[in-house]
Amino acid sequence: MASRQQDKLHRDHKNAIKAGILLDRTNRAALGEIEMTKEQLAAAKLFLSKTMPDLKATEHSGEVDVNVEGFIFRRPANRG
Repeated sequence: MASRQQDKLHRDHKNAIKAGILLDRTNRAALGEIEMTKEQLAAAKLFLSKTMPDLKATEHSGEVDVNVEGFIFRRPANRG
């Protein structure tokens, strides 16, 4: 059982390293430092979508009901 968990950790670690390398390559391609084909960019996008979460904008809809009465806001003491 521990071996399976260890294998998963190794696989996750390898994927994190590959994701870092692909991010570096795509950044360098975006800056014009290196050339990447459309196929290479598509493969990098696919791999990154499987290994990293997408950051999407979210919008809160609804009311926010916060009561700050009773909270005491204090400045930190000057220690210097």
